[in-house]
Amino acid sequence: MKRFEFLSVPLALVLGLVPACKGDGAGDGESSGDEADGTADGTGDTGGADNFIPAPGGMRRLLAYQYVNSIRALLGPEAAAVADPPGDQALHGYYSIGAANLAPALDLVELYESSALAIADAAVANPAKLATIAPCVTASPNQACYTEVAEKLGHVAWRRPLTQDEVDAIVDIALQADAWGEGDFNAGLKYELVRILLSPNFIYVTEIGVQDPNEPEEYWLTGPELVTRTSLLINGRIPSLATLEAAEKGTYDDPAALESLARALLADPGAPDALSAFFAEYLVLDEIPGKDLELFPLYSQTLVDSMLQETELLLRDVIWEQDADWRSFYDADYTFIDANLAQLYGM
Repeated sequence: MKRFEFLSVPLALVLGLVPACKGDGAGDGESSGDEADGTADGTGDTGGADNFIPAPGGMRRLLAYQYVNSIRALLGPEAAAVADPPGDQALHGYYSIGAANLAPALDLVELYESSALAIADAAVANPAKLATIAPCVTASPNQACYTEVAEKLGHVAWRRPLTQDEVDAIVDIALQADAWGEGDFNAGLKYELVRILLSPNFIYVTEIGVQDPNEPEEYWLTGPELVTRTSLLINGRIPSLATLEAAEKGTYDDPAALESLARALLADPGAPDALSAFFAEYLVLDEIPGKDLELFPLYSQTLVDSMLQETELLLRDVIWEQDADWRSFYDADYTFIDANLAQLYGM
């Protein structure tokens, strides 16, 4: 695609926002006039820090792209390539809200199982990434290694140290599979990985926090909970073992240290993709392919792909190349177009 000076908002953005504009001007039909003003009192003032009420904590499933990215970080690209978690369901316009409020159906549980089995097969066949977390898988693949895998991989996958009972339960599964395979270490390793990945401790992000002694009704995220939220937000994956261990020591209780971590995560190659995933939801880009061909006779999948790429490239240029305020995306006087869009725009 080429960059062109352009005096209007990208067509992909306009069309992406169309679903929010109904004939009666009420959005999705459920919004009230008060909601349109931004606050219940209709003033449009969201208040300062003293009025801020954080969302409640709890549990939410990893989004599909976060699941795949986390598998890549844990077990390598080969494992990520076969990861196939259940798709996300939006609630109130956002997948993250759906992940926190919608219970998985039985078929979703089965999808997690088939995904974990495929991931484990790929990780056993390509153990180099796993060996960076648990070196024994290549250095000394024996029954004692099952404990190291449970402790080290379990720690980063579950975002906390495992209890001895949890380690014992995981190792027991590995030993049973090892025996079933007549001493095949890889058989034990495969089912050990499946056990770790099928646990709600991996699939769900849990935020319980610690009670504020001065404000009993308020809770602070623990260090590991905070870095997990930060890593998922900026990189779309769970944090590294080193980051978790630092958080457990209280390193990121210092705001300056947390800022330093955030800046380091922003420099990670995965940061642009994670931000793009957020904006894809925010701009309702998933509805662009579903336009009515009678209303949009020039529509085609090729044109849709070009529109999505245009929006993606403009976002990345504004945020990552220009390092500008992201809101300048809305009134940028340029865009990125290919031959398909050039014809549509009459250029």
